[in-house]
Amino acid sequence: REVRAFDRDELREPLRRHDELRPLDRRGQPARHLARARGADRIVLAGVRLGAALATIAAERRSDIAGIAAIAPVTSGKAYARELKMLQGALGLAPAPRGADDDVEEALGFALAPETRVALAGIDLVKGANSRPARAMLVIDRDDLPASDKWIGRLKDLGVEVEHARLPGYVDMVVDPHKTVMPGAIIEAVVAFASRRAPREVARPVSYTHLTLPTSDLV
Repeated sequence: REVRAFDRDELREPLRRHDELRPLDRRGQPARHLARARGADRIVLAGVRLGAALATIAAERRSDIAGIAAIAPVTSGKAYARELKMLQGALGLAPAPRGADDDVEEALGFALAPETRVALAGIDLVKGANSRPARAMLVIDRDDLPASDKWIGRLKDLGVEVEHARLPGYVDMVVDPHKTVMPGAIIEAVVAFASRRAPREVARPVSYTHLTLPTSDLV
């Protein structure tokens, strides 16, 4: 198998206000490019925290997602916004600089515009799930916090084959960059899950390269 990745900087696409939560059906363009470029017919999405929620929501609108790996997933946007605000206060971070937009809230260095906060508030993976996002999902919870039992139960009700694990490594992964420790157990679990989604007859040694995609299909 060949694993490819693309970076936003390589795409030379400017980050716009509220861009991180723009319509998710348009977020699928990079995946479609990857599939066309490499002849892939199976796509496995992986996301951490809010990225896991966005991957799940995006997958509900697609038919070519073979699996999703959700790492320390955010299942409620409202709860996540409260968590960011509390952490912002607990760390005693400086307020937004003078001249900043009054309607924009800062959360750990990220600007949350009003429309972004509304979009976050609308995310509820337990109550809002109405269709199966993928045939199979791997949910990796932190080993120091309660598991995502309600969401896992909802996924199973929707017919998803759920693999669940509580693994160490998340906290050391998100500390200051010079202290970061790669979460070996989490990475191994995600790679193994993705490998099981590929037909055995087409399995090849894994290589990792970058894919540069045309920006015209991403805007």
